Amino acid sequence: MKKLKNLIYFNYAALGVMSRGLHLRLNEFLRDNYEMVPLLFIKKYRRYILKLKVEASKLLNCTANEITYLKNTTEGIIMASELIPLKAGDEILITDKEYGANYIPWLKKQQDGFRLRVVDGTTSESAFNNLLNAINNKTKIIAISWVQYCDGYMADLARLSRICRQKNIYLVVDGIQGIGTRELDLGKIKIDILVCGGHKHLGAVPGSGFIYVNEKKWAELNHFKIGVRSVTRFDSDSYKLKDNSARFEDGTPNLFGVVSLCFCLKQINKTGIKNIAQQNQLLLKEYKKILCQNKIDFINYKNQGNIISLPVKNPDKLCAKLKKYNIYTKAIKDILRISFSYKSNLREFEKLVTIIKMSRL
Repeated sequence: MKKLKNLIYFNYAALGVMSRGLHLRLNEFLRDNYEMVPLLFIKKYRRYILKLKVEASKLLNCTANEITYLKNTTEGIIMASELIPLKAGDEILITDKEYGANYIPWLKKQQDGFRLRVVDGTTSESAFNNLLNAINNKTKIIAISWVQYCDGYMADLARLSRICRQKNIYLVVDGIQGIGTRELDLGKIKIDILVCGGHKHLGAVPGSGFIYVNEKKWAELNHFKIGVRSVTRFDSDSYKLKDNSARFEDGTPNLFGVVSLCFCLKQINKTGIKNIAQQNQLLLKEYKKILCQNKIDFINYKNQGNIISLPVKNPDKLCAKLKKYNIYTKAIKDILRISFSYKSNLREFEKLVTIIKMSRL
């Protein structure tokens, strides 16, 4: 088994790296689960649900009452697709660049009889611009990734949000490739539903995440995924939803995931998202400079997340070659994807570039 400390890791867009602090925290969780009286254990760790909501709200500048936990991004998109009310003639708008998590649930809505319009483009940027031009009076939902998984293009959410507000369109955002790398102020940029898995740039365990639902929209939404945690009362023929974000919960929570994500969000807030974003943008600038100096082609955007993609002839072969040098990247379609953290460095990137030049692939 290869130890992480011996690797050069540039695959954060697939799975982040667990910190030593989180490792210790989860060991404590497991020890308590083993040693404590079960009901006392549950009582102790259920408190982390509220703590998670508070830390996420600090990061995004919204209220804790608008956030609750998820097990992954896909669950959040499924929820969004069922919560938002649609009627005959309404259209859902997405681009062809979306990852399956933000694509397949909307295909299901198409099978339910609603129209899904998939806008294409030669690049993620052109697809985004084409999406803006495709908006019409039938558009009811726009679903988009803040940062595209394949090439790192960062959508202008502020511009898109303004349009959606003007035209009364629901805006659903998959934030997993951007949250924790850049600032996103929900007090300024109005989004209706935002979902984010915790296992990538946030550094939490797989099977954790959160959803933000704008409380001003609650009264309009369908009831979906109703369970014992989402209601204040129920009887033989009725129920009453809670007046907080627990209305979007169902049953027993994954406390392991909740504790994990709470810890990671707290660490990000402690470091400061402004500081993290500044370091990420500095690394992005330097990485691009190194690629240019070595005459290596890459997909370049003015607005870009922590992803740089290199168009290459054989990405799978190049990815395998890099692994032999303990360098981990990701092959996707016809590109080699490099995704980094604010904790990444220039020396490791320079080694990656050296191997790429040597490989001639």
